Amino acid sequence: GTEKFLIHLSDENVIECVLLREGRKITACVSTQVGCAMACQFCASGLLGLERNLTVGEIVEQALHVKNHLQHDERLTNIVLMGIGEPLKNYDNVVKAVRIMNAEWGLGIGARHITISTVGIIDGMHRLAQEGIQVNLAISLHAPNDITRSKIIPSNKKIGINNIVAAAREYFKATRRDISFEYILIDGVNASKQDAESLIRLLKGVQCNVNLLPVNPVEEFHLKPPSQETIEMFCKTLEKHGIVVTLRKRKGDNISAACGQLRLQRHKYLWKKEELFVK
Repeated sequence: GTEKFLIHLSDENVIECVLLREGRKITACVSTQVGCAMACQFCASGLLGLERNLTVGEIVEQALHVKNHLQHDERLTNIVLMGIGEPLKNYDNVVKAVRIMNAEWGLGIGARHITISTVGIIDGMHRLAQEGIQVNLAISLHAPNDITRSKIIPSNKKIGINNIVAAAREYFKATRRDISFEYILIDGVNASKQDAESLIRLLKGVQCNVNLLPVNPVEEFHLKPPSQETIEMFCKTLEKHGIVVTLRKRKGDNISAACGQLRLQRHKYLWKKEELFVK
């Protein structure tokens, strides 16, 4: 199943990473910053703001803890940089860490089995396209237009959804790697038939797939996932127009390890409270 690790850093901060098992696919979901400045309105990672960037060693260390925790017949196959923080705001350390995790002398994880997630940092996307590493790029889109996206992702006001999609096209042109668009479905916010149709228009001609995920509960935000019927309607509407859609299963929401639930822990009482931690 899914397991969450608390990593105790040298400056007394605590970050989280997650081990996800899906058959023979075993993934480490790692953090890239202590906290996050993006303040997405469905995600616990930004509740305390940004403390600092993680070092190269602190990023790689998380994958090592997960690897060392595995059973003797298990092998770490995938790494996703989708934990706490915005990876492309810690660009240099993230790219160095990815190269180490990819190298044969490092963790030996194939580049195509490594995914970097971003809220849509345009200059970072342009730089990544020129790095010559065949990693996957996942863009946290979560809305089909600027009005809705700016409400739930405040940083969108400065970026703009059309600029993000244009940068995604450029990324594909340079790397020939399909883009993944992550889309959290929130009841009454971004999950109507009209939203699905707007998303189809936005992504027309982009070589991509869309990962749909019903929103996970975060105490501070009071957001609800849509009904199963609405989720299926949204899915089918996209598929009817030739978009490749994956409806992601919830993993780890019972231990607050699911998408949007990881958070920076600063309080020392945690050491008494949590059973599993890494020092």
